[in-house]
Amino acid sequence: PHQFTYNDVRDYTVSLVVTNADGVASAPASQVISVTQQNPGGGNQANYDVAYVSEQDGNPEIYLLDTRSGSTTNFSNNGAEDVDPAWSPDGRQIAFASNRNGNFEIVIANVNGNAVDVITSDGADDVQPVWSPNGQQIAFVSNRSGNNDIWIYQTNGQNLTQLTNTPANETNPSWSPDGTRLLVESDVNGHLDIVVVNISDGSQSPAVATPASDTHPVWVDDTTIVFSSDVNGTFDILVRPLASAQSEAQFVVNTDSIDLNATVASDGRTVIYTSNRPRPDGQGANTFNVWTINVDGTGDRPLTGSNANEYAGVMK
Repeated sequence: PHQFTYNDVRDYTVSLVVTNADGVASAPASQVISVTQQNPGGGNQANYDVAYVSEQDGNPEIYLLDTRSGSTTNFSNNGAEDVDPAWSPDGRQIAFASNRNGNFEIVIANVNGNAVDVITSDGADDVQPVWSPNGQQIAFVSNRSGNNDIWIYQTNGQNLTQLTNTPANETNPSWSPDGTRLLVESDVNGHLDIVVVNISDGSQSPAVATPASDTHPVWVDDTTIVFSSDVNGTFDILVRPLASAQSEAQFVVNTDSIDLNATVASDGRTVIYTSNRPRPDGQGANTFNVWTINVDGTGDRPLTGSNANEYAGVMK
């Protein structure tokens, strides 16, 4: 027997090829092996792959969901408000915003452990953290300069810099896959548009500029983005190429309900979003739940099912 070491919690496809004495190889036989987290006492824990905010305990807290088993757990488990979860690229940490110290600060917590690190300390509110693709930086929103701007934190703790400094409010940052740009929501034109901000110098260019309110932008790949827009009267989820600010968009989710807060998983095709429409079981008509859909519009289904508001879902 051979023992293999797997460093990440995910599915692996293992192929076995047998060669006889004459050098003739058999056809490969493949099997998918699911690697799950192990707790220190032994035994398998759930393979949590979605983080989201739930108010089922009376206050907003970060919950984790295993989409295969449906198992959930209260991850932040704190009497304060914990919001805006974001997975680290290696899936071992979650950054989020918490007001456990009075105002909202950015917190990093290990997924498999008790270590909690408050990485900002300012009288202002610091919210909406997102990790860079290489895990070396966290972009977040802070109003410490008077309005909402984008700041960059180096995860080695050695540097904190202000990226945007304009009269507009810039919020909801999302890193490009190559780590050189951010998509940002901006009210520079008096309503919500989407701009691209260069990490190198903070310069901006329009990405989505329409008469509608366009919010919560995220990258699918280097040339395609997903965002929310109320172009039809209520917020829906759209996808479009990043060719020009007027490029034609296609609906991913188009309902009479409110559909927003879209994020895209690392596979580049799974969209996680928030909706207040009723679930297939008829419940949840007056609450928000976390849903998933493929970027091509197929596979639409709810992921959470409590009767409390649950939102801001992000998948590894």
